[in-house]
Amino acid sequence: MQNAVVVENLTKEFYKGHKPKQTFKEYFVNPFKKIDRKKFRAVDDLSFEVKKGEFFGIIGRNGSGKSTLLKMLAGILEPTSGNIEINGKVVPFLELGVGFNPDLTARENVFLNGSILGMKREVIEEKFDEIIAFAEVEEFVDTQVKNFSSGMYVRLAFAIAIQAEADVYLIDEILAVGDLNFQQKCFNLFKELKKQGKTILFVSHDLGAVREFCDRVMYIKFGKKINIGKSRTVVEDYVVNDRKESKETTEGGEIEVDLLNLDSEEQDTIVNNSPVKIRIKYELKPEALDDDLVIGFSIWKDEENYIFGTNSLIEDTKIDFKQKGYVDFVIKDYPFLHGHYDFSAAIHNKEGKNYVWKDNLAKLKVVRNDKHDGLVNMDVEIEQKD
Repeated sequence: MQNAVVVENLTKEFYKGHKPKQTFKEYFVNPFKKIDRKKFRAVDDLSFEVKKGEFFGIIGRNGSGKSTLLKMLAGILEPTSGNIEINGKVVPFLELGVGFNPDLTARENVFLNGSILGMKREVIEEKFDEIIAFAEVEEFVDTQVKNFSSGMYVRLAFAIAIQAEADVYLIDEILAVGDLNFQQKCFNLFKELKKQGKTILFVSHDLGAVREFCDRVMYIKFGKKINIGKSRTVVEDYVVNDRKESKETTEGGEIEVDLLNLDSEEQDTIVNNSPVKIRIKYELKPEALDDDLVIGFSIWKDEENYIFGTNSLIEDTKIDFKQKGYVDFVIKDYPFLHGHYDFSAAIHNKEGKNYVWKDNLAKLKVVRNDKHDGLVNMDVEIEQKD
């Protein structure tokens, strides 16, 4: 299959300078003093390929070089060294709405921004109703966009940009602003684009979306490629490594986990395929409540093997967070076989910033209830042919 994107030995260096002089006196006393400027590599000798029609994810912690990489692919930044080859037209979804005039209405900005993206006026007129409907701003079409919420602003910018004909789409976390219904609508559109042979490069902290939609994923750290391959394998590698290298935090509040039965009675031992209610009790600081929060848990076997994780965003459930409360996650049939399982919990925003994250908050022992061995229980039938 033909490659849509080929990146070879790509490097981007920036300079970090020391604190600038504060007074005229300092400058005139020593005007030729050399400023200490240190180089750092945001992207470091990175090589990879993306096939035509592939939904390709890029993951990594904040500061890993993901956005810098996409900006180089989009032509916004020049590489320090290395080569980029893109076969076809590129449309970047990096800083949506940059071309908007806040004093113009939504209607006027559709034509302005569409022309900036290279769309002819007759095409914009033909697509206008579709753009407005997709952005869900029909009632505000003649409202100045400076009066739009951030979500409305991004939805409109996205709806315009997606109409621009392209072969490769670069998407950098822009869906975090939209609500869950809008995000799902966008992903459905991406699936349709993929059927048409379009290529999508997707940067996101939403690991659930990455697992669900991406064919392959690249995990980068400090600008270097750590792993590349099937989405579930690479996401699990990232989660495990991120857990080992990150420190727990309670800067945004406190968390506790209780393991309960369906009658909300505490339990620390079950037989496999029994129900388990994971109750995450939290108390948040006021600053955390101002953000768009997500709550979730992960399960680890023998403290080091990551076997499952989910959160309210993945489960498409909006949580009405108070300063103090709890959220229940119910597993109707705990599928894992005999052994010891540790539960971690976290509250973070959609971009991945942790407010509260603690490991080993609860431990569950599963005892054997059948003759099967391994990690999970499955019903197996044997069929014999004569």
